Amino acid sequence: MKKQFAIFHIDDERTIKGGERQLLYLAFELRTQGHWNCIVCRAGSQLDTAARKAGFDRLHLPFLFEWDPVSAMLLRTQAASAAAGSGLPWRPERVILHAHTAHAAALAAMAAAGTSFRRVAHRREDFPLSNSLSIKAKYTSAAALIAVSGSVAELMRESGVPPGKISVVPDSVPRDGFPWDAEGLDAYRRKARAALFSSLDIPEDCLCAGSITALETHKDPITFMRAIPQVLGEVPWTHFVISGEGPLLAEMKNLSMDLKIRHRLHLLPASPEPMELLAALDVFVLSSWNEGMGSSLLEAMAAGTPIAATNTAGVQEVVEDGRSGFLVNPRSPQELAKALSKLLKNPGLCALLRSGGFERRKHFDSEVMAARVADIYARD
Repeated sequence: MKKQFAIFHIDDERTIKGGERQLLYLAFELRTQGHWNCIVCRAGSQLDTAARKAGFDRLHLPFLFEWDPVSAMLLRTQAASAAAGSGLPWRPERVILHAHTAHAAALAAMAAAGTSFRRVAHRREDFPLSNSLSIKAKYTSAAALIAVSGSVAELMRESGVPPGKISVVPDSVPRDGFPWDAEGLDAYRRKARAALFSSLDIPEDCLCAGSITALETHKDPITFMRAIPQVLGEVPWTHFVISGEGPLLAEMKNLSMDLKIRHRLHLLPASPEPMELLAALDVFVLSSWNEGMGSSLLEAMAAGTPIAATNTAGVQEVVEDGRSGFLVNPRSPQELAKALSKLLKNPGLCALLRSGGFERRKHFDSEVMAARVADIYARD
């Protein structure tokens, strides 16, 4: 008989970004497989709203700070109740505390101390773990660690995490459940494009390239912006969109004036449901100089949008250069502009990359990935 788990997915973010969408994809599939899932989040956060709409149980914690004993005790109490089968249709074989952020990993470590709860930590960032005490408390002592790419796994090993605890499970996209399933992708793309162009007052005969990203240094939206004047010199009928929030926003607004691109660059707030924007774009851009994997690349492939991205280690594990996207060196506006111009001027090439992207995304199926995560939960 298949083991049934009670899984607490812990995430302290206030907004929904790629990691939170991946959490929901995973929880959907695990629920389909017969496991009980509870989304542990901030009350009123975008993740809380999305989890409620999806019909998941939720546990609201204050997340006062990283090592918050109040939140840890509340989580520990609810996990103990679940272990006894209280409020569940069955008594679970095992209770899982799955931390999806670094702060969540600290909270899970406190809540699981001295219990039989299985603690799993997810790592998506392609940064070294520099604090040895933090490594031991949050990661080394966990039962299992999931890295989204081989490059992230290697950094964890170099930081002192025992290799035997690390499993590489890439991010994924579902086979279905997208907003275009009812009407077909081509019709949805036309509708999404018309809505975006109308809202931004973009002429219908123009093109649009864009990015959905956190406005943070390692995501490097500045390089994308610096590529825009060169692209406009080659493809002057193009508009550009960057959707996101973060500390670089003020700098980006000032730079758009310095570069004289305010009339062509549209800075939009982050959206918890980005598929409509992805489907509306002619080219999706990822300009990060550090990227653990880039789950938005998979979503762009699913939406039928060609990709121009930087060839960081994590991205190279997703995009096949010249087959499912174009890859350029990070921090090079000139190379990015050249790739963008080539795509925007060549619909036939875009069609080839679109086809390649559809094939490539099959290697990142959410049902398969969830089964691999469930296997990690089940290990002794």
